[in-house]
Amino acid sequence: MFRVQHLVPQPDGQPPLFNWGNFKVDCLRIDGSEVAVTGRIVEAGPYWQEFMERKPTARMGLSFHIPKEGDGPARVAITAPAAADRPEVRKCSVKAPSDKVIEGGYRITDSRR
Repeated sequence: MFRVQHLVPQPDGQPPLFNWGNFKVDCLRIDGSEVAVTGRIVEAGPYWQEFMERKPTARMGLSFHIPKEGDGPARVAITAPAAADRPEVRKCSVKAPSDKVIEGGYRITDSRR
């Protein structure tokens, strides 16, 4: 299982929207400092309910670059669920982690422990 949660900034000083989703992992790939995971959504906050209604439910992917000291910034990428202009995300198929983590962060834990 993996969980994505984040705040979505809003204009005009409005409080940010909180969004989240839990995903059942169908692929996990670790290659040194690179991590990729895909899974199908099993629970979601109000902004991702449409992904829960699909049959089968939507698949999403995440990728991370977890740097060693002196190896530059942490990076992340989200491979969003399929939309009218995008095909279904394939198992183990994620974008390369290209977005620098500049604020907040990601926590990766092994829930089996």
